[in-house]
Amino acid sequence: MRYLGGPGREQTFTFDTLRTTVLQETPTDLLAEPKAPDEMRYVELGRYIDALARSGSDTKKLRVERALKLAVPFACIIIAVFGAPLAISTPRSGMAWGVAVCLATTFIDLLAFQLSKAVGSGGALPPTFAAWAPNLVVGAAGVWLLGKART
Repeated sequence: MRYLGGPGREQTFTFDTLRTTVLQETPTDLLAEPKAPDEMRYVELGRYIDALARSGSDTKKLRVERALKLAVPFACIIIAVFGAPLAISTPRSGMAWGVAVCLATTFIDLLAFQLSKAVGSGGALPPTFAAWAPNLVVGAAGVWLLGKART
């Protein structure tokens, strides 16, 4: 083993075997080609992020991707909470108006997810907050609409 301490400073050691506790990856982990983040499951992506963080790589973008794996499916519930008061509150406008507003809200919510993904990856917001911000905004609007809906 050779330690380089600086210009002209070198120490060498010889031994029969060496075990290091710092290296946690197996040789197959080091040889394997990593999958794309959208192909990984939540826990698998977490392990990948930890391995990259130990190597000193920037993991902001991957942390946002990991948070989005929970935030995007939860958006379905949030959009339903937003759409329910629209379906029952305006009978004169007709059902088409409620459906159109829900579709527009869904489209805007998905655009907000892409925007928050970019903002979180850039480091302007913490990754978890960036991923959940669209759900918080649409969810707050849905709760407000539920409070104003006549039953």
